[in-house]
Amino acid sequence: MECSGPRAVVTLSLGERPFTRVTRPLLELFATKLGAVLHVVQSPQHPSLAPHYTRLKSKMRFLKVPVLEYFLLRYARVLYLDDDVIISPAMGDLFASVSCGALGAVVERHKPQAWHAMHWRAACQLYRLDVCAPKQWHLFNSGVMLLSRAVHLAPLRGWLREQLECRVLCDQLYFNAVVKRDHLHLHDLGASFNFVGSELRRTLVANLSGSSPDLEADRAARRVALHHACVLHLTRKVPKLYTADWVVQRALHSRDVLQCSSNASWPRGRWRKHLLSLMPSLKGKYDIEKEMCDRQSSSCKLLPWVSARSFGT
Repeated sequence: MECSGPRAVVTLSLGERPFTRVTRPLLELFATKLGAVLHVVQSPQHPSLAPHYTRLKSKMRFLKVPVLEYFLLRYARVLYLDDDVIISPAMGDLFASVSCGALGAVVERHKPQAWHAMHWRAACQLYRLDVCAPKQWHLFNSGVMLLSRAVHLAPLRGWLREQLECRVLCDQLYFNAVVKRDHLHLHDLGASFNFVGSELRRTLVANLSGSSPDLEADRAARRVALHHACVLHLTRKVPKLYTADWVVQRALHSRDVLQCSSNASWPRGRWRKHLLSLMPSLKGKYDIEKEMCDRQSSSCKLLPWVSARSFGT
């Protein structure tokens, strides 16, 4: 299978997105390391969106579908990342980790099977899948996807004939349905490539009084997972700008989070100084404990390992 050719890193970022002041320099560094071209789609007038925007204006959660089609027509391989994804400064060549015959994405194994089954029933109904096994299937997250023109362009080009309908997960259901319908191979990147915002809060704060062996073991496991993570997906569960800044500062200074242990490739030379020069100056403008504990119980507080070496405050 022919997969040689130019590679692109693509993100879709419409409207006011203050947290991209933190996330975008990391994307630029990552694309540069890989020799890939970074594309940030920031306007409905972008050629990937302009021909379809009127049709999809009421279905904004599907905009990444024509964006992916557009770039797969122009690049051999495309890595799509949501704009609220934080790439570890140490992240290596993800393209080399996934066969060009597979779609690379992260299966949401942190969700219970009942959650997967509920959404698979909706996907099967919406996209008329001949075979449906919601109690056995798992959804992958569409915020991090690695695709190839040779395999994935043709299935995605059928989107214009679909009656796209949003039921909570929107484009995520569509991409999962396409993979099942066309019997495409899915390469599960693993949880370290999509550490989610809700898990981050649970990793950093204590909401319960007292202690127990099970609780301490769970906290330790989450801390280890955050240390080894390559990608943090902020999602809607945390305040994005300050959380992103705190995570990046910890990754660069303490090096106890987002170290991408399984895929690490730290840039050489003056990369750290250059990266820090691109970051917004947010030190002293927030308290990470207040950010993490906003609207939480009164017992919410940072765990000792977090507050002992806190940055940005």
